[in-house]
Amino acid sequence: MAKRIIEPVDIVRAVLDELRGEQVGRRVKIEIGDLPPFEGDRVLMKQIFVNLLGNALKFTRGREKSVIEVGRRE
Repeated sequence: MAKRIIEPVDIVRAVLDELRGEQVGRRVKIEIGDLPPFEGDRVLMKQIFVNLLGNALKFTRGREKSVIEVGRRE
């Protein structure tokens, strides 16, 4: 593991760019909330967001309009 300070918003945006093909022809609204920096492994966090956002896009595919929220809770 390569621990360092991570800006999760940057990772989420990068992953959404990679998953842009999953959004073509759909009405998907993605809301990115407050995601403060933290210490962790960037590669592992990217894979987590790829899995979570990929699943969210996959499982909302049958809906006319979808809202996917990315944020945090305390």
